[in-house]
Amino acid sequence: MVFVRQDLQELASKQGGREPLSSFDRFAVLGGVLWLVFLAAQPGNPWDEGEHAHVAWLIGHEGLTPLRDFFQHHTPVLWNLLALYYRAGLDGPWVVLFGRGLVVVCGAIVCFGLVRATEDLEGRKQVLGPALFALLTLAIPELFIIRPETVAAALTSMSLYLWSRRDAGLLQQSSAGALYGIAVLASPRFLLCAPLICCVFPGDSMRAVLKSSLAAIAAGSSAVALWLAASGFSLSDLVFCLRFSAHLQMVGRTDHGISPAVLSGVAITGICAGIGMLASAPGTLRLRGLGIHASTALSFAISWVSAREFPYPQAFAAFFFSLAFGTSYSGAFFKPRPSVKRVFLLTSLAAAAFFSYRAVFRSPLFPLLPGLHARADLRSLVPAGEAVLMFSVTHPITVRDTSYYGAPLFDSRDRLCRALATYEGKKPAPPCDFLEDLRRKPALTSPWILRGIGYGAEREAVRFLSEDYGPLPGQIESNWPAYFHGTLIRTNLVTERDKR
Repeated sequence: MVFVRQDLQELASKQGGREPLSSFDRFAVLGGVLWLVFLAAQPGNPWDEGEHAHVAWLIGHEGLTPLRDFFQHHTPVLWNLLALYYRAGLDGPWVVLFGRGLVVVCGAIVCFGLVRATEDLEGRKQVLGPALFALLTLAIPELFIIRPETVAAALTSMSLYLWSRRDAGLLQQSSAGALYGIAVLASPRFLLCAPLICCVFPGDSMRAVLKSSLAAIAAGSSAVALWLAASGFSLSDLVFCLRFSAHLQMVGRTDHGISPAVLSGVAITGICAGIGMLASAPGTLRLRGLGIHASTALSFAISWVSAREFPYPQAFAAFFFSLAFGTSYSGAFFKPRPSVKRVFLLTSLAAAAFFSYRAVFRSPLFPLLPGLHARADLRSLVPAGEAVLMFSVTHPITVRDTSYYGAPLFDSRDRLCRALATYEGKKPAPPCDFLEDLRRKPALTSPWILRGIGYGAEREAVRFLSEDYGPLPGQIESNWPAYFHGTLIRTNLVTERDKR
């Protein structure tokens, strides 16, 4: 398909330059800064953030390699970035704060890319896309936390910005390909954003499109190969992660996740509104916009099917990003009256205030700093050389695991071991048996660990816990968040502590 730039050039000649930021846009910038503060301080998700922080410690501090020394079914980009904290000589669970800083940087990059990738269309900055993305992350805080999708969104945004520039040379287009390659490595879900690149490329001829595409593909493939080599992650490891993650979606089910009705409403409303805003766009640019919204609809459909019984926000991360980018593109042609702008501003402010209040004050289940202090206190209870068998939500982060598999998956009973047992392909060497791991007497564990053990072995596990484990000493739990309560310590460790 050959893309032409005639409409783009006509628009540029009419505009004669970019408009300065209006008072509305300045207010939007202030809102963006407040959103970044929210990303840094929000309660977040201690399950996912604890898991990735712990893996970063295993890699950056202990020098271990995923799949060879411990089990993981994600790819290594996020861990390599978080591991920089430990490689700098720092320690403790405070890597989560470093990770939140990374989230803030990624949020700023996403906003920059959404604005700049479509700025040339009408010669002016517009904020509809970033505003929608910010509102989505305020409504669904788990959408933009310390997870691979956060890094992937930032890299994809920058890739689209470089790819869409009219004055981009081969070097910039190759850089765009490299960034997108790492984005897909970070979160393979973002391969669903590939059609966006096809829709925004401002090539003059088929030859230019082919030349730039080959350069971008070569750069992206090389970047992925180099990153894998530097991480000690082989191609077979990558294939296993992709295949096992797909298989895992077919095992078990969860009662949590986003409501199908809410997902459908967001998709239909967002895509239809984006198409409506294209009414004033010139012919070629309107076709591109329709292509972007068609890509968004396809991303939603594939995400819906692949999520199966686990409709978590991250399963739809590529769709939400595509929706924000489509809104940003269409918004470049949307010129509302001042009264409409005021309504949009007031509605956005009300929604942002409500979602922020709900996330920070009405749902204080996972307070950030008290949770990190509790993890540090737990670490102090574990003697040198000991290990733990705990879920990532309360894991001390800087302690090794008794099990090669770390901890069970909490969202469905015995899900990880059942998935490994039914996986058709080369599996990790050790068998998955958390009851056997419990028999090794980890220093700390939790009654929740029963969710990782099959019903047939539950009675023996309960007996083992009652005989060899007890509550934590003293009042150490008194200042901890409620979800840390009930942590168990091996009884002989309490006896030794009392003797000292």
